[in-house]
Amino acid sequence: MSKLLSFVLWTGILSISLASTANATLESRLGGKAYYDTELNITWLADANAGKGTVFDYDNDGLMTGYFANEWVNSINIDGITGWRFPNLDRNGDRVFNVDVNSGVFDMQFNDTCFNGNTSGCSDNEMGYLYWVEGITPATSGPFMNIQPYLYISENIHSGSNVWEISFYDGSYGAQLVGNLFHAWAVHDGDVASLPIPEPQTYLMFLAGFGLLGFMLRLRTRFKFEN
Repeated sequence: MSKLLSFVLWTGILSISLASTANATLESRLGGKAYYDTELNITWLADANAGKGTVFDYDNDGLMTGYFANEWVNSINIDGITGWRFPNLDRNGDRVFNVDVNSGVFDMQFNDTCFNGNTSGCSDNEMGYLYWVEGITPATSGPFMNIQPYLYISENIHSGSNVWEISFYDGSYGAQLVGNLFHAWAVHDGDVASLPIPEPQTYLMFLAGFGLLGFMLRLRTRFKFEN
């Protein structure tokens, strides 16, 4: 094999390897319905506007009040996987959001740690990390779909009836009344691939067991009254 051919082959292998490494932080789960983030150790729902068209949706566009969004995220069952939540903007719970006020109003604050190029503190903010570090936006959505530009609700309370939110239009975030309208993106702690998924046979066994229990109770009640 000539040196030139060897060089070309090794260059191709290296390129493929680098491409795989670049995409290694988001791994497909549940048949592409979700993606595991190896850096944050959470699983993102693939559809960033999955609430659209549900009974919780305000106007068939995915916008929900914070109250209905909370009901929606608690109702999610993807292939038997439950326990989904909103993204966390303060993972370590220190109540430090590293914001730099740019316009003087809550809905135009930026994650200062990420915005100024220092991404080491971004991992404390799950949606901030996705935007500022992984480069996920409506225009560059990666493996995700239906990313909306504005107002994604988080699980963090700002104060009183206000919750923190983020916009994927420019990475800004701030506080809004929980009764306002938001888009919602569901995440799950850890890697959902490691969670046990109930098999259909298990459900049938439970149903059969409950049916048998009900039948025995009816027989017992009937026997009691007849005697």
